[in-house]
Amino acid sequence: MSSISPLKSLNGTFRFKLLVSFLYVLLIIITYYTAVYLVNYPHATRPVLSIGYYEYLIRQAFGEEVMYRLFPLALAVSLFGANWIVLSLVIMSVSTYFAIGHIGLLSLFPVGVAGVLLSLAFLQFGGYDKKYLNGLLWCGFIHSFCNFSFFVFVPALFFN
Repeated sequence: MSSISPLKSLNGTFRFKLLVSFLYVLLIIITYYTAVYLVNYPHATRPVLSIGYYEYLIRQAFGEEVMYRLFPLALAVSLFGANWIVLSLVIMSVSTYFAIGHIGLLSLFPVGVAGVLLSLAFLQFGGYDKKYLNGLLWCGFIHSFCNFSFFVFVPALFFN
């Protein structure tokens, strides 16, 4: 039994539009962070020639934008296809994670990860097939297990 990837099931025109959209977003990100670099480092008259510019661009643009926005969306499309429910859940979860990271509250980082995992679990175990109760039950089980493991195993590391 062979399974067909949701991305391969899309027609060629849509895949091309998806690729062009990805490259367009990447160009916007690079342009934005170039402007931010010029504001933060006004002494840099030719940023393209400096190594610091590329280091900043890789750290900021590719580190933040790709890992927090583009990669989760690409993962969601490859797992579930171009479904607007999936994409909106992933966008909401990842934007929460991104906002928490920018506030600087590192202790709240697991909230964002849990949001992404629970939204994908809800879709995988029932939400995608319109069996919402089944999806919610699985999310509750995963959430309870994560809370149990956090409150039991993490203190055990410190008080052992």
